[in-house]
Amino acid sequence: MNSLKTVVAPREIKDQIERGSRVFGCEASGAYRLGEDITFCEIHYGKGISSWLQLAYSNLDSLTEALKRSFSIGALLEQELLEVHWDTPVPFALLARSLHEYEQHGVGWSCEPDAVSGNSEINRVYLSSDKPTSVLSSNKMDEALSYGIEVSTIEWNKLDEIASQFLLSEKTLDGL
Repeated sequence: MNSLKTVVAPREIKDQIERGSRVFGCEASGAYRLGEDITFCEIHYGKGISSWLQLAYSNLDSLTEALKRSFSIGALLEQELLEVHWDTPVPFALLARSLHEYEQHGVGWSCEPDAVSGNSEINRVYLSSDKPTSVLSSNKMDEALSYGIEVSTIEWNKLDEIASQFLLSEKTLDGL
């Protein structure tokens, strides 16, 4: 393993994103969703933590606002819409999990621009029941659960620093 990478468990990512999101003003259910979304993205596409850090450092309202914008993807099928457009792009890290849940129900999707990592800024998403789906294999998730995920040490340390500001850090609790 390279010194610029750290191996962490998926649960650690989820927990730290949740804590960090609470520090930046997200309420509990929003922080939970961010934890799930960012962890999914980090495992399957990479750059989930990086995307979260960019949102968190951009300004205090952007994390919550980006999360709210991503919610519109969940209402697409309920409203029988086939596309959604955002004036302000949404990071793919906040959309990936929802889009892959659609795939499990036979609904294909595509993005503009194409999503290559969690940092991809998405302006538009298209859904289609005619388009073949490419459901992700569970291999990446199995590997992540068994061996952990390599993430940037610098990004992990930044996330850890932010998350430690939520109530008491694990280090403090462990010392009690």
